[in-house]
Amino acid sequence: RMMKHLAIIDVGSNSVSLQISEIKGKVYDIVEEYKETIRIGDDVFKTGSFSETTVQSIINVIARIKSVIAKRGDSDIRAVATAPFRNSANAAETIGIIRDKCGIDIEVIDGLEEARLVYLYVSSKFQMNGLNAVTLDIGGGSTEIVMSIKGGVTFLESLPLGTIKLTKEFFKNNPPKKAELDGLRRYVNETLKEIPSDSPVDTIICTGGTTNNISYIHNKREHL
Repeated sequence: RMMKHLAIIDVGSNSVSLQISEIKGKVYDIVEEYKETIRIGDDVFKTGSFSETTVQSIINVIARIKSVIAKRGDSDIRAVATAPFRNSANAAETIGIIRDKCGIDIEVIDGLEEARLVYLYVSSKFQMNGLNAVTLDIGGGSTEIVMSIKGGVTFLESLPLGTIKLTKEFFKNNPPKKAELDGLRRYVNETLKEIPSDSPVDTIICTGGTTNNISYIHNKREHL
Protein backbone atom coordinates (compact mmCIF):
# COMPACT_ATOMS: atom_id res chain seq x y z
CA ARG A 1 0.00 0.00 0.00
CA MET A 2 1.26 3.45 -0.88
CA MET A 3 2.37 5.53 2.09
CA LYS A 4 0.62 8.91 2.38
CA HIS A 5 2.43 12.09 3.29
CA LEU A 6 0.89 15.04 5.10
CA ALA A 7 2.68 18.36 4.62
CA ILE A 8 1.88 21.18 7.06
CA ILE A 9 2.97 24.75 6.31
CA ASP A 10 2.86 27.28 9.15
CA VAL A 11 3.08 30.94 8.08
CA GLY A 12 3.84 32.93 11.22
CA SER A 13 5.13 36.37 12.16
CA ASN A 14 8.79 35.34 12.38
CA SER A 15 9.11 32.39 10.04
CA VAL A 16 7.53 29.98 7.59
CA SER A 17 7.85 26.34 8.63
CA LEU A 18 7.20 23.00 6.98
CA GLN A 19 6.71 19.61 8.56
CA ILE A 20 6.09 16.49 6.48
CA SER A 21 4.77 13.34 8.12
CA GLU A 22 4.42 9.85 6.70
CA ILE A 23 1.04 8.45 7.68
CA LYS A 24 0.98 4.74 8.57
CA GLY A 25 -2.56 3.84 9.55
CA LYS A 26 -3.25 5.52 12.88
CA VAL A 27 0.34 6.58 13.52
CA TYR A 28 2.78 8.89 11.75
CA ASP A 29 6.49 9.57 11.50
CA ILE A 30 7.94 13.05 10.88
CA VAL A 31 10.20 12.61 7.85
CA GLU A 32 11.08 16.19 6.89
CA GLU A 33 11.29 19.59 8.55
CA TYR A 34 12.19 22.88 6.90
CA LYS A 35 12.12 26.45 8.16
CA GLU A 36 13.00 29.89 6.87
CA THR A 37 13.14 33.02 9.00
CA ILE A 38 11.12 35.72 7.30
CA ARG A 39 9.72 38.44 9.53
CA ILE A 40 6.50 39.13 7.68
CA GLY A 41 5.06 40.64 10.85
CA ASP A 42 7.38 43.65 10.53
CA ASP A 43 5.21 45.19 7.81
CA VAL A 44 1.84 44.45 9.33
CA PHE A 45 2.58 45.70 12.81
CA LYS A 46 4.22 48.84 11.45
CA THR A 47 1.98 49.85 8.52
CA GLY A 48 -1.08 47.60 8.83
CA SER A 49 -0.53 45.66 5.59
CA PHE A 50 1.96 43.56 3.63
CA SER A 51 4.35 45.41 1.32
CA GLU A 52 5.03 44.17 -2.21
CA THR A 53 8.50 43.11 -1.08
CA THR A 54 7.09 41.02 1.76
CA VAL A 55 4.49 39.40 -0.49
CA GLN A 56 7.23 38.44 -2.94
CA SER A 57 9.33 37.05 -0.09
CA ILE A 58 6.43 34.86 1.03
CA ILE A 59 5.94 33.62 -2.54
CA ASN A 60 9.64 32.76 -2.84
CA VAL A 61 9.62 30.79 0.42
CA ILE A 62 6.39 28.94 -0.42
CA ALA A 63 7.83 28.02 -3.83
CA ARG A 64 10.94 26.55 -2.20
CA ILE A 65 8.77 24.66 0.29
CA LYS A 66 6.72 23.22 -2.58
CA SER A 67 9.88 21.84 -4.12
CA VAL A 68 10.77 20.16 -0.82
CA ILE A 69 7.29 18.61 -0.66
CA ALA A 70 7.48 17.45 -4.27
CA LYS A 71 10.54 15.33 -3.49
CA ARG A 72 8.40 13.25 -1.12
CA GLY A 73 5.89 12.40 -3.82
CA ASP A 74 2.16 12.20 -3.16
CA SER A 75 1.26 14.59 -0.31
CA ASP A 76 -1.76 16.23 1.19
CA ILE A 77 -0.92 19.86 1.96
CA ARG A 78 -2.44 22.13 4.59
CA ALA A 79 -1.13 25.68 4.93
CA VAL A 80 -2.19 27.86 7.84
CA ALA A 81 -1.40 31.46 8.78
CA THR A 82 -1.73 33.24 12.09
CA ALA A 83 -1.46 36.77 13.52
CA PRO A 84 0.08 38.69 10.57
CA PHE A 85 -2.68 37.56 8.22
CA ARG A 86 -5.33 38.15 10.88
CA ASN A 87 -4.16 41.76 11.18
CA SER A 88 -3.21 42.70 7.62
CA ALA A 89 -5.55 44.92 5.60
CA ASN A 90 -4.47 43.19 2.37
CA ALA A 91 -4.46 39.61 3.69
CA ALA A 92 -7.16 38.36 1.29
CA GLU A 93 -5.37 39.91 -1.69
CA THR A 94 -2.07 38.38 -0.58
CA ILE A 95 -3.65 34.94 -0.18
CA GLY A 96 -5.03 35.22 -3.72
CA ILE A 97 -1.62 36.13 -5.15
CA ILE A 98 0.03 33.21 -3.35
CA ARG A 99 -2.68 30.86 -4.65
CA ASP A 100 -2.14 32.07 -8.22
CA LYS A 101 1.66 31.96 -8.08
CA CYS A 102 2.22 28.84 -5.98
CA GLY A 103 -0.99 26.81 -6.12
CA ILE A 104 -1.21 26.79 -2.32
CA ASP A 105 -4.35 27.83 -0.43
CA ILE A 106 -3.51 29.51 2.87
CA GLU A 107 -6.08 29.17 5.63
CA VAL A 108 -6.09 31.93 8.25
CA ILE A 109 -6.92 30.52 11.69
CA ASP A 110 -8.22 32.72 14.49
CA GLY A 111 -6.52 33.13 17.84
CA LEU A 112 -8.78 30.70 19.71
CA GLU A 113 -8.15 27.95 17.15
CA GLU A 114 -4.42 28.65 17.44
CA ALA A 115 -4.65 28.30 21.22
CA ARG A 116 -6.63 25.05 20.87
CA LEU A 117 -4.00 23.57 18.56
CA VAL A 118 -1.21 24.61 20.92
CA TYR A 119 -2.97 22.79 23.77
CA LEU A 120 -3.46 19.67 21.63
CA TYR A 121 0.26 19.66 20.90
CA VAL A 122 1.20 20.12 24.55
CA SER A 123 -1.25 17.39 25.57
CA SER A 124 0.61 14.95 23.32
CA LYS A 125 3.88 15.69 25.16
CA PHE A 126 2.79 16.00 28.82
CA GLN A 127 0.47 14.08 31.13
CA MET A 128 -1.92 16.99 31.52
CA ASN A 129 -4.41 15.04 33.64
CA GLY A 130 -1.92 15.26 36.48
CA LEU A 131 -1.27 19.00 36.20
CA ASN A 132 -2.94 22.32 36.95
CA ALA A 133 -1.27 24.18 34.14
CA VAL A 134 -0.97 27.39 32.17
CA THR A 135 0.17 26.83 28.59
CA LEU A 136 1.72 29.85 26.83
CA ASP A 137 2.61 30.15 23.17
CA ILE A 138 4.45 33.45 22.73
CA GLY A 139 4.64 34.38 19.06
CA GLY A 140 5.49 37.43 17.01
CA GLY A 141 1.93 38.72 16.70
CA SER A 142 0.03 37.21 19.62
CA THR A 143 0.29 35.11 22.74
CA GLU A 144 -2.06 32.18 23.24
CA ILE A 145 -2.95 31.24 26.81
CA VAL A 146 -4.68 28.05 27.92
CA MET A 147 -5.49 27.24 31.55
CA SER A 148 -6.30 23.65 32.45
CA ILE A 149 -7.13 21.76 35.64
CA LYS A 150 -6.23 18.06 35.58
CA GLY A 151 -6.42 18.09 31.80
CA GLY A 152 -9.73 19.94 31.52
CA VAL A 153 -9.50 23.34 29.81
CA THR A 154 -10.94 26.13 31.98
CA PHE A 155 -9.78 29.18 30.01
CA LEU A 156 -8.55 29.74 26.47
CA GLU A 157 -7.61 33.10 24.93
CA SER A 158 -5.42 34.80 22.35
CA LEU A 159 -3.97 38.15 23.44
CA PRO A 160 -2.23 40.88 21.36
CA LEU A 161 1.10 40.34 23.11
CA GLY A 162 3.34 39.24 20.24
CA THR A 163 7.01 40.15 20.40
CA ILE A 164 7.18 41.83 16.97
CA LYS A 165 3.87 43.61 17.51
CA LEU A 166 4.94 45.03 20.88
CA THR A 167 8.40 45.97 19.63
CA LYS A 168 6.91 47.98 16.75
CA GLU A 169 4.32 49.66 18.97
CA PHE A 170 6.44 50.58 21.98
CA PHE A 171 10.13 50.73 21.08
CA LYS A 172 11.50 53.59 19.00
CA ASN A 173 15.08 53.24 20.29
CA ASN A 174 17.58 50.39 20.43
CA PRO A 175 18.19 49.69 23.24
CA PRO A 176 14.76 50.92 24.40
CA LYS A 177 14.55 53.80 26.84
CA LYS A 178 13.21 53.32 30.38
CA ALA A 179 10.00 55.18 29.55
CA GLU A 180 9.38 52.81 26.62
CA LEU A 181 9.93 49.76 28.81
CA ASP A 182 7.64 51.19 31.49
CA GLY A 183 4.93 51.81 28.89
CA LEU A 184 5.23 48.24 27.62
CA ARG A 185 5.02 46.82 31.15
CA ARG A 186 1.86 48.83 31.86
CA TYR A 187 0.25 47.58 28.64
CA VAL A 188 1.16 43.94 29.35
CA ASN A 189 -0.11 44.14 32.93
CA GLU A 190 -3.37 45.75 31.81
CA THR A 191 -3.89 43.15 29.10
CA LEU A 192 -3.19 40.28 31.49
CA LYS A 193 -6.05 41.41 33.72
CA GLU A 194 -8.25 39.36 31.37
CA ILE A 195 -6.63 36.19 32.72
CA PRO A 196 -8.28 34.46 35.71
CA SER A 197 -6.05 34.79 38.77
CA ASP A 198 -7.74 32.30 41.09
CA SER A 199 -6.77 29.03 39.38
CA PRO A 200 -4.53 26.62 41.36
CA VAL A 201 -1.63 26.64 38.90
CA ASP A 202 1.37 24.42 39.63
CA THR A 203 2.96 24.21 36.16
CA ILE A 204 3.69 26.64 33.33
CA ILE A 205 4.39 25.16 29.89
CA CYS A 206 5.79 27.50 27.22
CA THR A 207 6.15 26.87 23.49
CA GLY A 208 7.56 28.82 20.57
CA GLY A 209 10.78 30.39 19.38
CA THR A 210 10.64 33.33 21.79
CA THR A 211 10.73 31.00 24.78
CA ASN A 212 13.55 29.00 23.22
CA ASN A 213 15.58 32.20 22.80
CA ILE A 214 14.97 33.28 26.40
CA SER A 215 16.00 29.81 27.61
CA TYR A 216 19.16 29.94 25.50
CA ILE A 217 20.13 33.37 26.88
CA HIS A 218 19.48 32.25 30.46
CA ASN A 219 21.49 29.04 30.04
CA LYS A 220 24.44 30.94 28.55
CA ARG A 221 24.41 33.46 31.39
CA GLU A 222 24.22 30.72 34.02
CA HIS A 223 26.75 28.47 32.21
CA LEU A 224 24.17 25.68 31.94
